[in-house]
Amino acid sequence: MLKTKKNIYAGEILPPPFLPFDYQVPIIKIMTETILNGENGLVVQPTATGKSVEASFVARNCILIHKMKGLYLYDENEGVDQARKRFELILGENKVRSANFFGYGKDDFVTEADMVFASFQSLNNQYEKWYLMFNQEHFDFIIVNEAHGGQAVTYKEVIDYFICSKIGMTATPERMDGKNILDIFDKVIYEITLEEAIAKNMIADIEYHICSHGLSTQKLKQICKEVLEEGKRISIKQLNETIFIDSLDESVFEEIFKYAFPENDEPRQTLIFCENIIHAERVFDKLKEKGKNVEVIHSKMGKSHNRKVMENFRANKVQFLVSINKLNEDIDVPSAEIAVFLRATDSLTVFLQQLGRPLRKLDSKRKAIYLDFVANVERLIFVRNLMDKVVQFSQTLEKLGNQPIFRDKLNVSGKGFDFRLTDDLVDVLDLIKALKEGYYETWQEASSVIMLASIRSQEEYKKCYRRISLQLHSNPQMIYTDFPGWKVFLGTKYQTWQDASVACKKLGILSSSDYERIRNFRLEKRDSKLPKNPEIFYSDFPGWKNFLGFRSPKKGWIPWDIFIKKNGKFSSIEIEISLSPEIIDNRYVCFFWKDDRAVKYVLESKVFKN
Repeated sequence: MLKTKKNIYAGEILPPPFLPFDYQVPIIKIMTETILNGENGLVVQPTATGKSVEASFVARNCILIHKMKGLYLYDENEGVDQARKRFELILGENKVRSANFFGYGKDDFVTEADMVFASFQSLNNQYEKWYLMFNQEHFDFIIVNEAHGGQAVTYKEVIDYFICSKIGMTATPERMDGKNILDIFDKVIYEITLEEAIAKNMIADIEYHICSHGLSTQKLKQICKEVLEEGKRISIKQLNETIFIDSLDESVFEEIFKYAFPENDEPRQTLIFCENIIHAERVFDKLKEKGKNVEVIHSKMGKSHNRKVMENFRANKVQFLVSINKLNEDIDVPSAEIAVFLRATDSLTVFLQQLGRPLRKLDSKRKAIYLDFVANVERLIFVRNLMDKVVQFSQTLEKLGNQPIFRDKLNVSGKGFDFRLTDDLVDVLDLIKALKEGYYETWQEASSVIMLASIRSQEEYKKCYRRISLQLHSNPQMIYTDFPGWKVFLGTKYQTWQDASVACKKLGILSSSDYERIRNFRLEKRDSKLPKNPEIFYSDFPGWKNFLGFRSPKKGWIPWDIFIKKNGKFSSIEIEISLSPEIIDNRYVCFFWKDDRAVKYVLESKVFKN
């Protein structure tokens, strides 16, 4: 049973050194209310939007006003240390006792502290379950940062042990092992997506360049021809293996230096993400050879080295910082302005974590610049989806009066964001779409799309079919065994004789001679979709009588000439098209043929003979 404490603090509370952003206020409020109600909840919001600041204000409310005890949990010592510094800044000079329980800084008075900052590894490792030193009800609330890691066995053991309100915070709720973190935190109490944060300018302005240095242009052209023109089918994996190459040539560094050393401006601090340790060392060596101020951090460099490098980078003593995964989660490097992706990843979580590093807003920061030397199809899909979602949010804001959006095949931009692709990568996106969607299954489906575009000739189709839909084939007559011919396919002629027959009825065509006169002469009611020779155009043409909607008289009906000889002329002759005889007011309506015309007589029943 979860417990709730609402003991109001009676003493004087000194104000915080600054106030949260407007968008953070409702998040802080709902987190505080969740804790006071003794409930669990998950907050999902992107990196650089101030999760640790919000957590600090929540802790301030709960500790100073409601006299609660709290526990802050995180995976890495570096992140826990940063969190404590931010908490203490926001708690200010108020008398709050904080304690460390991570790394080598475990305080002796930890069980007496108002706020404990701990790493999962320190509380639960292979040697000791230190979390057992606390009573299960010792804490009134727990805040877990990067909460998507909470389903790991050793982490979940710690979280489940304590009986109190638990608040999770994460930018990436999806776990790669498929486990659901809502099993721990019950429900999402607040969510801001990265796309929304970009569109609403909650984070630094973005300039995103998707570069194609690792792309084989020659192979791309060949595979475009094979897939988009000849109909070859390959897998996304085969596409990756065919068009991307391992490239770390001079052009890559030239592109990086172009942005890292802008003309008439200060050098920009740059993060470079690599594939593995060997790759990172290789990039580090190349930058060192070029005389650049560069450092590298990874798991084999040692904690003291990595810590010192991070301190120097934050102090702006290092310009280029090369890493693999050490900068993925909750590492604050607010002064970084450029992120360079030299690694391929098919993990959306890793991509979003690394994307978030330069996004924190600073008055001194002009923008966050990304140089993405995309090395696989999945990365390109991630970025394309991100672009599309940002545009969707921005279009909603645009209707409310925000700055308009500019969009074409190579560039998507608006207030606070600018995404740029190269021509080659647009071709790759076309390939991906074609491979994922395939071609229309029938020529009829393809034809319906083409008719909406009003394409009038085969030549025109060849020029623009890819712009209309990537599910259209360059040579549909080769793909569809029942291809009806270009005139029908493009909708310049009726697809079936039945459709043409309906059109004839609307025009009042009663004979083949009528058809020729109306079809071939430019009369007002001429229909250009009627073929010149329907009996040739339609392979299943049923004959003129059936085509124009007539039926041969049933057995026993009297032919026209015999009827006239026997009965003479009737004044009640009506000429019209009809498909079946009727009985109206006990009178038979009978049908006869004369010169391919349908003649309808209203006959007295005594005249009609079976």
